[in-house]
Amino acid sequence: MKIDNLQFENLFKPIPGNNPTRVANDKIRTSPFHYVGLLVVTFPNSTLEYIGTATIIGKSKEDKESLYLLTCAHNLYSKNNGGKAVKVKFIRACNFPELPFPEVEAESWYYPDRYEKVDIPNDVPLRFLAENLIQENIDLDYGIVKLKETVRSDASLPTIEVKTDEELSNKKVQINGYGWFNEAMSHAKGELTGIQPQSLLYPISTTKGASGSAIMDQTSLDIFGVHTRETDENFNRGVRITEDVKKQILEWM
Repeated sequence: MKIDNLQFENLFKPIPGNNPTRVANDKIRTSPFHYVGLLVVTFPNSTLEYIGTATIIGKSKEDKESLYLLTCAHNLYSKNNGGKAVKVKFIRACNFPELPFPEVEAESWYYPDRYEKVDIPNDVPLRFLAENLIQENIDLDYGIVKLKETVRSDASLPTIEVKTDEELSNKKVQINGYGWFNEAMSHAKGELTGIQPQSLLYPISTTKGASGSAIMDQTSLDIFGVHTRETDENFNRGVRITEDVKKQILEWM
């Protein structure tokens, strides 16, 4: 989603009865919002900057500092825009024009090797694609950004957690990210209504710009998935944190 062209046709996927709220400036420095930030990305074929969402994560629940952000692969690779991103920046707790933390540049970024083969061009509606192609894209649509500078917290950082189908069924979750209010943070919540082997479904409204947001427990900092895209139904979809996904992410860290 382009920073300088935020409003365009088919911008967001509204879910009836579920509208995100803007995070107030007096809350932006509190948990969980101060772990979330605006990802600003430049690709090879353009000087334009695109935005997404990323979340600071730790390797364990004891970690209070980290170099790593959780996001989605399509924030870091775009077939339409020439391939792998050439520049990535992170603005922690961005609530424009409120900017409580300095911008940090990324050193490197990672996503599954096979993702480039299944990346869906921005201009192709999902209804024109076979479900198996969409699913393969979603299964691999996760990534990690390594920052040049360590970010710190007074409390433990969010962590990725593997849960059973039963533990995730109707789980109350939240999605905090960008796009709905442009470069100011939005907060939305709801329940997981579809638990698939490698993906999660939820009737939570999102926008382009929210891509990469953590699918996080409403009452803890446990992350169960990464928001990736809308569907043609009244729900959105994200990649599930499975044992394989967690193993890959920890290897990158």
